[in-house]
Amino acid sequence: MNPLQTGILVLRTDHFDDTVAHLYEHLFIAKFKKLLADKYKIITPYGWLDGETFSDVIFLDFGFYQNEVKQLFESYTQSDHVFTHDEIQHELKRMGAELGVKLEPKDYNQVTEELRKIDEIGFTDVKKMDPVILDATAFRGSKIISEKAAKQSYVDYTVTAGLTDLTLEESLVFLRSLPIIYDLIDSIVYAQEAYGDTKSYPLSNTQNTMGAMAIYTFQKDSFSEEKLLKNLKTAFFQFGQMNRDLFGEWLQAYLKSFVNAKNWHTLTIDYYRYTGILTSREAVVAKMTPEAVLDLFSKLTFEITKTTDEHKEICY
Repeated sequence: MNPLQTGILVLRTDHFDDTVAHLYEHLFIAKFKKLLADKYKIITPYGWLDGETFSDVIFLDFGFYQNEVKQLFESYTQSDHVFTHDEIQHELKRMGAELGVKLEPKDYNQVTEELRKIDEIGFTDVKKMDPVILDATAFRGSKIISEKAAKQSYVDYTVTAGLTDLTLEESLVFLRSLPIIYDLIDSIVYAQEAYGDTKSYPLSNTQNTMGAMAIYTFQKDSFSEEKLLKNLKTAFFQFGQMNRDLFGEWLQAYLKSFVNAKNWHTLTIDYYRYTGILTSREAVVAKMTPEAVLDLFSKLTFEITKTTDEHKEICY
């Protein structure tokens, strides 16, 4: 049985400010992830929750490995959401990094009121909607949030996580631990008001070396390579200290989804394409015990470098 539960939610924003709608998408997702972390003291592997905002519509794409996480999400979507000043400012900075601009509310009260009105509408399961053709338009810009071009204020850095001297069994564990590794890196990087959605497949230069890289956009004036490196090491150390039983439950649900999800059957081809490892999903899962995953994490090394054209070619 596949425990993975997926879906698409939609929120029509035809009559709302485009930039505030985009901000709402960011805030909605960030607040749920915080709720998840506060409730379970664990942030991965829960699944995924991604968003995309168009001129008239916000989409949410979700997938959850456990029913209790799906239930928490359903309860969350049906509740009212109030966003603090700090939360709004944080996501405006992340949006700025995403778009290469500086965003600043012209009237903070007007922004919060617009967010409240959007929240009142709420998301709808796309399955429950009647088909409709919308007059898709380009973003109309914002009357209540100023936007100034500021690409020179941002810089791209690549975070590389790697391991050497691996056994074949450890390499198998790395292959399917990579999404968990990326979740942890994201949680640290996003806390520093950065943005990124560009990552690589597993990389292997030799038979006993594995790695992966992700590209993020940071604000130049607040980025600290030393601070980020320290925070990454701390996060992975703390992750290794978590409740093993709880992690084991979440990991098993994740692995069941991995083995049974029909659309993931081609991952074994990708594994061979990028690492030369010929294996099955079942063989990977057999090696992925909580102890094996956390032991692997304790050996990870990190490197932070300015993003190059080569990095961009490797990542997707």
